[in-house]
Amino acid sequence: SPRCMFDHPDADRTLRHLISGFENFEKKINYRFKNKAYLLQAFTHASYHYNTITDCYQRLEFLGDAILDYLITKHLYEDPRQHSPGVLTDLRSALVNN
Repeated sequence: SPRCMFDHPDADRTLRHLISGFENFEKKINYRFKNKAYLLQAFTHASYHYNTITDCYQRLEFLGDAILDYLITKHLYEDPRQHSPGVLTDLRSALVNN
C-alpha cells in the first residue's frame, strides 16, 4: 500500500470506489496519476467521512508549502544582487505569505 494509505482491511477496493470518476479529471489536466491514493488525499476535506483510507489534503498542503518555501529561499539566496540577511528574510516572508 502507498505510504499515504491507512492500514485498512479493504483499502484497495475502497480506493477504487472513491476515485471512480477521477479519470475525467486526469483527462482534463492531461496527466495520469501513478498513485491514485495521493489523488484521493488531495481532494479529501477533513469533514469528508467516507474516505477512511487516506488523510485529508492538509498533510499534502503542509508538504507543498515546505517545498515552495525551500524553492523561494533558494532563489532569493542565489540572487546575484546578494541581499542582506534582513532583506532576504523580508522578501521570503512576503513571497511565502502570498
